[in-house]
Amino acid sequence: MIITKVLNNNVVISEENHQEVVLMGRGLAFGCKAGDDSRDNLIEKKYVLSENKRELLLELPADIIEMADKIITYAHAKINKKLQDGAFLAMADHLVWCDFTYPRSFLYEKFPHVGH
Repeated sequence: MIITKVLNNNVVISEENHQEVVLMGRGLAFGCKAGDDSRDNLIEKKYVLSENKRELLLELPADIIEMADKIITYAHAKINKKLQDGAFLAMADHLVWCDFTYPRSFLYEKFPHVGH
């Protein structure tokens, strides 16, 4: 898959089957830029985006995206059910609201399992 946007070293936006996807993986985008091939062997997670959710995602900070992924992964492990990709974006949107409302130290203190 071709990278369309690098959000940080671990998160990129790409396209698959004419749908935009968020790809995550440790070091996935290290040294990469838009137009490069993604390193498929480093992809750990993939979220498919609908067109109307693309704009929202592009406005989210990369660390919020990673935190949302960690929370969804934690929830998935606890309830042992697959969550829809929309849950990821809803969680990220909620975290943005929390980020404006509470200091980050509060969030990390209350939710240490999502990490820094």
